Amino acid sequence: RFTSFEIITLKDSTKEKEAEAILKTTGNHFLIALDEHGNELSSKEFSLWIKKISLEQKDIVFCIGGPNGLDQSVLNKANLCQSLTTMTLPHELAQLFFCEQLYRAFTIQKGLPYHRE
Repeated sequence: RFTSFEIITLKDSTKEKEAEAILKTTGNHFLIALDEHGNELSSKEFSLWIKKISLEQKDIVFCIGGPNGLDQSVLNKANLCQSLTTMTLPHELAQLFFCEQLYRAFTIQKGLPYHRE
């Protein structure tokens, strides 16, 4: 509704092979690593970040690691490291949770009533 996006799921492999595939895919795009040790943002703060980055960059790549997390090489390349929650989530659930937060971020930007204070 608000933007186009694509979900790319990598097959199970080692963290190193996963990192290689991620870094090859991300190119020069703005990379946001979703990691439990990242910065915690409220939904409104996340919405502001998305708006700011979108004005400066064409494409944003969000990366959720597999069951063993993201390799340090991906975290080092990331322009921003964000935590979805301090709780441990299976990566499939983290993907669903993130998609909802991304939708929420756009509804906040558009002033739609989806997000309630």
